[in-house]
Amino acid sequence: MKLHLNSVSPTGRDIVRCSIFALALVALGNLYQSVNYYIFKPDAKPAPQTTHDLIVAVMGRIDAYQPSTTIITFLFWALVGLVVMALCQGLVHALRRISYLQFASSRYGRHLHAKPLTRLAFWKQWFITAMGSFMAFTTALFIFSFFALCIVPVGVIYTRIFLYSPTPFNLVYALMGISMMFIGLVLATVGVRLIIARRRLIRLS
Repeated sequence: MKLHLNSVSPTGRDIVRCSIFALALVALGNLYQSVNYYIFKPDAKPAPQTTHDLIVAVMGRIDAYQPSTTIITFLFWALVGLVVMALCQGLVHALRRISYLQFASSRYGRHLHAKPLTRLAFWKQWFITAMGSFMAFTTALFIFSFFALCIVPVGVIYTRIFLYSPTPFNLVYALMGISMMFIGLVLATVGVRLIIARRRLIRLS
C-alpha cells in the first residue's frame, strides 16, 4: 500500500481551525504588551512603532537567535526517541508480518523456506518500516520545532505594529503575521496527519 496525498492534505475543517488558532495565537502573543500599553502604561510605546522598527525587530530576532542548551538537549533526546520508536515500530511490524506469512503457509499449504522467512523477509520488512516511520516522525518534529521557534515569534512581531499604530499600511504587516501563523498551523496539521496515515498504513500492510 502507498501513502496517498489525500490522507495527509488538510480538510476544510482543518482550514477553519487553523484560522481560529492563528488569530488566538496572535491575540495571546500580544495580550501582555497590549494591556500594559493601553491600560497601565499608555505613555510607554514598545517597539515596533514604525515599519523601520518592525524590520529591525524581525531581523534582529532572526540574527540574534541562538538555541539554548535546553532546546538543543530536548531536540537531541527527541531525535533519539524517534529513532527508538521507529526501530520498535519496525520490529513489531516485521514480527507481525512473519507471523502472517507463517499462518498463510500453514493454512493454504504454501511452503516458505526458513532462511528467507527468518532473515531476508524479516530484516527487509524491519528496515523499510523503521526508515519510513523515522522519516515521518522527523518531518513532523521539524515542522513543529520550526513553527514554535521561528514562525510564532516572528508572526507576533509582524502583528504588533498594527496594535500600536492601526493604519491601513500597517494592516498589511498584520495580515502577513497572521498568514505566517496560519501557514505554520496548516503545516503542523499536515505533520500530524502524516504520522496518523503512516501508522494506519503500517497497520493495514
